[in-house]
Amino acid sequence: MILICNGTVFGPENLGKADVLIGGSRILAVEKKIDPKGLPGEVRGIDALGMSVVPGFIDGHQHFTGGGGEGGF
Repeated sequence: MILICNGTVFGPENLGKADVLIGGSRILAVEKKIDPKGLPGEVRGIDALGMSVVPGFIDGHQHFTGGGGEGGF
C-alpha cells in the first residue's frame, strides 16, 4: 500500500489537507488523517506537504485553466 500524507487534495473540489491511501491500482481512502499503524501489511509513505494531490487522474496531461485552442489563453 501507498499512503500519501499531508497534501492538499482535490477530488474535484478542494478537500483541504488530507491523506490518500492507495492499494494496488485503487484509491482505498481519502481522509483527514490515516494512521499507518492501523493498516495491514507494508505501507510506503510519501510526504506531500506543500503539494497538490489529485487522486483518480487517468490522463496526466491536463490544463487546469484556459479554454484551449485559438480562443483559449
